[in-house]
Amino acid sequence: FFFMAPPKGSSQNLPSLGALCSFLVHSATVIPILYSTPPIELQETCSAVCRVFWAYHKDVNLVQDVVALECSNKTLECAFREESVTVHLIKEFFVIHSAGLVKKIVSKVVRSVLAKPDLKLELDPEKVLVQLEEEKPNTTITQSMVDKVISKRAATLMKYVNVVLSKFSSVSGKFPPELKDFVKILKYHLREKSSSYFYQLVGGWFFLRVVIPALVSPETSGMSPKQPLSLTSRRNLILVGKVLQCICNESVFSDKEPYMHVLRYDASVAVVNFRHVVDKLCTGPVSEAQDVHYDTKRGPLVSSCAQNLNIMFTNHIEVIERGVLEDTNGINEDFTLFNECQREMEELRTILGKNSVKGTEMQYKSNFESVDRRRNMFLRTQKTISDINHAMGFPDYEMPKSPSSRDSATSLLSSSDPSSLVSSADSSDTTCSILTDECASHRDNVDDRTLEEDIVETQMVMKIKHRSKTINLTVNKAVSLKSLMRQIGKKFSLKTAFRLCYEFGGKKHAIKDAEHWNTFLHGQGKRVNNGIYRYNLSIQLVK
Repeated sequence: FFFMAPPKGSSQNLPSLGALCSFLVHSATVIPILYSTPPIELQETCSAVCRVFWAYHKDVNLVQDVVALECSNKTLECAFREESVTVHLIKEFFVIHSAGLVKKIVSKVVRSVLAKPDLKLELDPEKVLVQLEEEKPNTTITQSMVDKVISKRAATLMKYVNVVLSKFSSVSGKFPPELKDFVKILKYHLREKSSSYFYQLVGGWFFLRVVIPALVSPETSGMSPKQPLSLTSRRNLILVGKVLQCICNESVFSDKEPYMHVLRYDASVAVVNFRHVVDKLCTGPVSEAQDVHYDTKRGPLVSSCAQNLNIMFTNHIEVIERGVLEDTNGINEDFTLFNECQREMEELRTILGKNSVKGTEMQYKSNFESVDRRRNMFLRTQKTISDINHAMGFPDYEMPKSPSSRDSATSLLSSSDPSSLVSSADSSDTTCSILTDECASHRDNVDDRTLEEDIVETQMVMKIKHRSKTINLTVNKAVSLKSLMRQIGKKFSLKTAFRLCYEFGGKKHAIKDAEHWNTFLHGQGKRVNNGIYRYNLSIQLVK
């Protein structure tokens, strides 16, 4: 990454990278932040942010936001221009999700072309004439002979093109759901535009930016031939790519290359077939964007991205904050209000340690206001996806009410020790944020109406169940996970260590660390009265 060096003295005391990543994936200002990033840092910052969102399975939501912005605020001629935030993010999105597909699509054609050193697909009559004269020096080459060779080569060239398109069609059923969701989102936002523009954009992203570069430069795409490519083989692959480009753009061959017009009919047939494949990708609801959770396998792979983002934001926080608050790009109204921008930039400064007193360290801790703000952002994003599904004919598709935690929704690169959050009844620390020690115990059929009778000052009500006993704990916004677990241990008279668990998607998930707790607060909970949220938890004894 081309990031500037960290400020002097900051490299040893970096703030919580988990808090920074959690802020980004739940922030309503992440797009305005990227638009305010200095141009020299933009490409690498967009790449890093996209990978952080990927670690949380939230990159589809990120792409949805930028595609919506690009399609609503700009004319088609100006949309998706190079070096923009949108293009940088989608480029990285495709790099991440198409890596395993490229070889399957182009490897057969590459191997076939490289295995035939005498193969020539050149269609330019002048070049064909020179080649024939070199091959048959003692023969007078006539125009009919040139035309016959061109006709035969054109058939062979289209055969290779159709192989690539056929592979694309066969692999499309195995596309990652993120790529399918991208196509559906793009179609939704271009529903009032010309349909041909939609197909051109899909072809552009899949072929012009992914497939064709791998085809014409196999040595840079993990398909290195045993021997260097000859000029003829390279030209053959370029011609295949050139035809694919015209098909995906749904454009006629340029007048600068009139010899390519011989492929017009076959190319028009291929355009129809390509559209059918794209239509297949649009079937079904947008699903991957519904399932937001931190992936414990992906997270460690993007640790360097989180570190570099921390350095970049620390170095440029003043420039970014000024750009966001002044709305120099005129996009804030698409994402958030001014007061919310102020609060989020203040939170970002706190995470980066910019609000700490000189000479002292500040440990960032989420407060209830930020938790509630992030919950609203998540629900807002999910509602957008739900609206897309409804508009595309899937009104009954059930949207999860909160992010999944398949592999445990721990925060990226959290420094917390999971074992430290296993509560023990032997703890001697009496620090507690619980408002009251008076708590009624109930059976499984506990009356939820008691929740509405709790103290008005309370922001959260924890309904905890262990075996046949259930209790309600009323807590304020300053509650910590450890203090809550100590109170629970006392209430249930637990003599062994335990973890708190919650259910989502028919599965039970254990809260393993502080960042997982924050994620639980962001996504779970039901509003019952006057801003009070109820959370359902159970106890898992640790053997």
